Amino acid sequence: MHPLWKPWTEKDTLQLRKLHAAGASVTRAAVALKRRPEKVRVKARELGIPFQTKLELKKRHKEREVEARTAAGLSPIQDNPKHRRR
Repeated sequence: MHPLWKPWTEKDTLQLRKLHAAGASVTRAAVALKRRPEKVRVKARELGIPFQTKLELKKRHKEREVEARTAAGLSPIQDNPKHRRR
């Protein structure tokens, strides 16, 4: 019978730290460590290296998009025809 959980080894912890430092998402780290994303997120928080939440990631993406558009001489807000009022 397989255990419901497997304990974290020093090797696992080191690999998690390396993945986080390399900018891996919690999902990619979970796949690499063969663990559930929730467990990886909890362990990272315990180690003091929490992954960003989806809301934080969206905000960072939006900020980068605005910076790129401004640097290209475009309006910082993209005009999306799908969301225009008629």
